Amino acid sequence: MNREEKLYDRTPFVRESLSTRDCMLLVMLSLLPSAGTAMYFYGSRALLMILISMGAAVCTEALCCLLFRRSLTVTDGSAAVSGLILALILPPTVPLWFPAAASAGAMLVVKALFGGIGKNVLNPAMTGKLALTLLFYDAMQNFGTGAAGEAVRIADLLSGERADLTEILLGRAAGGIGTTSGVNILIGAMILMLTGVVSITIPAACLAGLVSILILFGGHGIDPYYLAVQILGGGTLFTVFFMATDFTTSPVTRWGKILYGVLLGAVIALLRISGIPGMEENACVFALPAVNLTARLLDRVTMPRPFGIRNARRTIRYDQPDADSEVAVGYQDTEREMSGSGREGGQETILLGLRPAVSEDSAFLLELRNDPITRSNSFQTSEITQAEHEQWYARALQDPDTAIYLLTSVIDEEEYRFGQLRLHFEGGAAVISYTIAPRYRGHGLGRELLRLAEDAARLRPGTTMLVGEVKKQNEASKKSFRSLDYQESVLGDHLLYRKTLPTVV
Repeated sequence: MNREEKLYDRTPFVRESLSTRDCMLLVMLSLLPSAGTAMYFYGSRALLMILISMGAAVCTEALCCLLFRRSLTVTDGSAAVSGLILALILPPTVPLWFPAAASAGAMLVVKALFGGIGKNVLNPAMTGKLALTLLFYDAMQNFGTGAAGEAVRIADLLSGERADLTEILLGRAAGGIGTTSGVNILIGAMILMLTGVVSITIPAACLAGLVSILILFGGHGIDPYYLAVQILGGGTLFTVFFMATDFTTSPVTRWGKILYGVLLGAVIALLRISGIPGMEENACVFALPAVNLTARLLDRVTMPRPFGIRNARRTIRYDQPDADSEVAVGYQDTEREMSGSGREGGQETILLGLRPAVSEDSAFLLELRNDPITRSNSFQTSEITQAEHEQWYARALQDPDTAIYLLTSVIDEEEYRFGQLRLHFEGGAAVISYTIAPRYRGHGLGRELLRLAEDAARLRPGTTMLVGEVKKQNEASKKSFRSLDYQESVLGDHLLYRKTLPTVV
């Protein structure tokens, strides 16, 4: 028995990714070095700012949940993280009501009014700081003094004043109370990446975009000191690693993340060299919310087209349940763009394929999950609330070990979604979970979706086995797995299906 087979000889066979609470706890852990910087330089005042900001964020979210009659979400830790981040990006001299007002306003306006966790378009913490900057500009530019002495501004460093970069790395520069120590920020970033909470894609793309624009248009060429000051000053590193990587406000596709990061870095650089007074310190404050607005568009533009198309076998209704038109579902072995323009035997032929799920598919997937038949065949039969689903979906889209696809077709420039496929990768195995939309069941789509799962699993290097777990009463899934020569074994009240992934020559 090989290693992959041993892995799935015992339950549970599907292991969930980190919960929202787990992710938020890890983010807070990663922010501790930056919080330590704040308290080292600014003492008890920094601690008071952090406590006020976190308390205001948590209390406001709880009140919003009660006001809008939503499930209480404060226990997931997302509000606490937003409050902590907002405190760390504020100057040390601001009145103590600034963090309270900014956190409360961000939770209400930026998060709650958009529908809660997983639905906000803008980063709450940075939007809160942006509001304070626009309303109280002078107060937000007073960085005061602390254990480091007089704070050195990035504008001074760029205008000719030289400083020891080691001192800047350790936090002796102007900025938010927790955004000045490059060393501590990088320690926190390593925690996030090593635990799988975030990937390096967006930060690397952002720094690449920033450096490229500065080299081309900054007027200093490839000057290491100039570039180092731009990266270490103005809250750049903190923004790149802790705010640009926010699950909800960043793209989910690979190329979307790359373009998003490059765009953010480029906007920060352009604002820095624009000559606008104060923009050296505030470029990130204005750039991040602006680039947040492009995330959904980038997902649409970079959405990979469906793949793995097979020969047509059956006729199904592809539009509303009461419609009369029927089509032959197409699965031709081709990688060309899908179209609904062909006809076979007097019936319109469409092509089906898989495409990666994006944030806009959330409502469709929740509807599938709460379908009565789906629930009865699932190992978790209880109904999922929208808040629970949004939290899970935001994590799943960012989880490198989870891939979610939709079975779709484009007909007359409109996309129709026939079902979903989820693969969870563990070791050399891909664990399959799939659902066919209620109106399209009974046409053999489950079997075809399992065929396509083989193509999707091959996209993950090193995957050698497909695994499915099915309740004994789920006759449709049992039939689909058996028809594709999966090896069946009985485990209590359910069946386990395994298949070695065929080698493609």
